[in-house]
Amino acid sequence: MKKFLFLATCFVLVCRLDASYSPHLKKWVTGKHAPTLSDEKHYELGYNLVYENQWEKALPHFLAIVNHCKDSPYYAEALFYSGISYYFQSDFDIANRYFSQYLSCEEGELNHFEKALEFKYYIADYYSKSWRRHMFGLKFMPKIMNGKKDALTLYDEVIVALSGEELAVLSLWGKANIYYIQRKFEDSIETLKTLTRRHKLHSLAAESFALMSRIYLDQVKREAQNPDFIALAEINLRNFKAAFPSDPTLDLVKDQIAEMKEIYAESLFATGKFYERKKKPQSSVIYYRDLANKFPATEAAEKGRARIEALQPQLDLLANK
Repeated sequence: MKKFLFLATCFVLVCRLDASYSPHLKKWVTGKHAPTLSDEKHYELGYNLVYENQWEKALPHFLAIVNHCKDSPYYAEALFYSGISYYFQSDFDIANRYFSQYLSCEEGELNHFEKALEFKYYIADYYSKSWRRHMFGLKFMPKIMNGKKDALTLYDEVIVALSGEELAVLSLWGKANIYYIQRKFEDSIETLKTLTRRHKLHSLAAESFALMSRIYLDQVKREAQNPDFIALAEINLRNFKAAFPSDPTLDLVKDQIAEMKEIYAESLFATGKFYERKKKPQSSVIYYRDLANKFPATEAAEKGRARIEALQPQLDLLANK
């Protein structure tokens, strides 16, 4: 019997480790931040501390409501200000969790709908700049987790919720840049096309055309044998010129297309030289002529024409056999 009582006492003590007594509720409650005052008073104190930028001191007041007073008329507001308090302590993943809970409340309770999404955008922006999040989303764990995947999700939330707003444009731009950094070129281009289609007159639309050109150039450098990228880059240039005819970046885009042509022409020239080394002048001339016809203004074309002239005696001999 004594052994049973001892074990039962230990069990109760263990269960109470995460419990505390609330003088206001007049009972033991599980979880931290047991209310010591009315929900109205906790909210008032927390609200005043927020506007004094005392985020750490404000947070327990809001969490007392969030954790223990879910029927309170201040519940939704407490969620929102909990998110703000965590945000300004750079606990972005935890802040985002509270903003998400806030946005899931009844529509009539959302006095800060756009503001909550604005903070989500800011969190995504921090993650896109390599800020880290807590391991397992727990405050006491170190911030070592890459947040770029979370950034993409957050950008999408903003794009869907505020499709015609400035934040949606910025989110599309941020999303495209993450894909570009990750070398997911096709995803980046699709996102940039969405931006230029939905927000034709926005300054970021012009930057999107320019970034697409840079991506096509990067792709040409990786796949010099694929001429489709040059065709796509030229279509992009035409669209850019039609939308922003006087944009100074147009000259840069034209230079990039010229560089793409030079890269592809050099690839054809290298193939021609390969066949020369294999003692197959007829095959090599096919590539030299091809590059001279397709990319006549390139340096590689000039070299190709010179090689055709140099190989002509051999070609004549072969033709007379």
